[in-house]
Amino acid sequence: MSQYQNVLMVLGVLLLLAGLIGVALPGSSQWRIARFRNWALFAVLAMNLLPLGDVEAEGSIWRQAMWGGLFLVAGVHCLRDSDGLLSLPRGHVPLTLVLLVGYVLASTAWSPNAGVSLKRATQVVGVLLIAVALIRQSRQEDVLFQSLPAPALAFLVVGLVSMIFAPEVAFDSDGALRATTTHKNTWGQYSVLAAISVGGLALREKPRRSLCAFALALCVLSLLLSRSATSMVCMGVLACCAAFGLLVVCGGVPGRIGVLISILAGIVGLLGSTLATGDLPFASLEDSFYRFSGKTQVLTGRTYLWDCMIDEIRRHPLFGIGYGGFWAQAAENPSRDVTKWLHWSPGQAHNGYLDVVNELGMFGAALMFLVFAGHAARIASLWRRGTYAPAALHLAVLLGAVIINYAESSLLRTTNIWWIILCCSIVSVYNMCKVAPTEDPLKDDDERTTPAREVTPNSNSKCEVGVAHTCISPTSGLNAGFFGGDEHASSHDRRGPSNPAGSPSVRDNSPRCWMNGSL
Repeated sequence: MSQYQNVLMVLGVLLLLAGLIGVALPGSSQWRIARFRNWALFAVLAMNLLPLGDVEAEGSIWRQAMWGGLFLVAGVHCLRDSDGLLSLPRGHVPLTLVLLVGYVLASTAWSPNAGVSLKRATQVVGVLLIAVALIRQSRQEDVLFQSLPAPALAFLVVGLVSMIFAPEVAFDSDGALRATTTHKNTWGQYSVLAAISVGGLALREKPRRSLCAFALALCVLSLLLSRSATSMVCMGVLACCAAFGLLVVCGGVPGRIGVLISILAGIVGLLGSTLATGDLPFASLEDSFYRFSGKTQVLTGRTYLWDCMIDEIRRHPLFGIGYGGFWAQAAENPSRDVTKWLHWSPGQAHNGYLDVVNELGMFGAALMFLVFAGHAARIASLWRRGTYAPAALHLAVLLGAVIINYAESSLLRTTNIWWIILCCSIVSVYNMCKVAPTEDPLKDDDERTTPAREVTPNSNSKCEVGVAHTCISPTSGLNAGFFGGDEHASSHDRRGPSNPAGSPSVRDNSPRCWMNGSL
């Protein structure tokens, strides 16, 4: 066992060094330091999934040096806009997220382990820098889901290969797949994230959907082998939501009717079971879930831990004990009573919401709720604008975080992979809502290829081809598109084609001005 672990650790270090050399070489144009969006998520996943140093010790010098280097590079890129010019990042982060991170920093003042708390709070700021640096590469694109699929699939393959060549390490003592990570739940959560990224790739790349279907099958296989009950529940919920969403968007009237019939059938079945037995069927569903996942009603002792955490919260309900100080690895840490009672050290509450309330109090939990509520409202705004694919992907990340944190802790967990992706999603959606909607891959082909409409001087429609390339109709009120730079159109394109014949009928072909709101 230790021999394989040493081999994997050496392999992880070599991969990291190869990556650092690659981004530093002048000839590697796609992977050099300046291309932060191309390699940042590779580095994030590598430091979360590969055995780089002592992965059990969150505060080890080796891991601090790696993450510190990434935060430093991200901080530099926060000062560079999409054109490479130096400028201050203003207005790129939602105010609620800024307030939450600020409160995290402030709470270290009353933490029982102020030094440890300050280090962990600094990592939270570093994660925010990564999110801002990614978005500043291009504010008009969904940078997160353009950059995530490649590293997600790469490390999924690494994990499955380790299952074949090093099964003694890839599987734990219970036969659950943990691959190159330290725990099956970590690999299960990553499998869900990889499935979401593959789904996003399938929405954008229609010719490669067969390959995406195969990759999605690998993600599901990896998830099932991990035997992570929480991740399987999360994947099931996301799959149902995806099926309903595709039926609503792409299925037309029959699809919407099918969704409505399914919901009504579920309600009728619930009422029928209640009337027949006199009890709600939730207990039987819960028992079925426990039998399927091999769990008990105490959820591997989590319920006892949650009772202890609730008692601890009562001691400091409003402002919490201070961020990052409760589970600090110290002789006199506040969690010693919980550890003595359970006879093991959990290191977390195995419930993200309890951890937030314990460390930040009700005030911090309220800020977290505002962050989630604002994020959900902006996702709904993207959906109303017709950008269904980005809205669906970011909603999947949000729902995944909400579900997983019922039995695991990832909210504000410094460099946890789910917190990093969620933070990037929040910042990405916030900036996407500031620009005009673009063509969505879920829209029907005939809708996107509607022929250009003739515009005459006496027409009620007003088509202005200017810097912003907007097409305005008093009846439709649709914005035809948005271009932010000269790289999308030449000066001749911005003026539009000339009409030397002086014909009263003018067709604008460059850029095309669609009346259905798509370019």
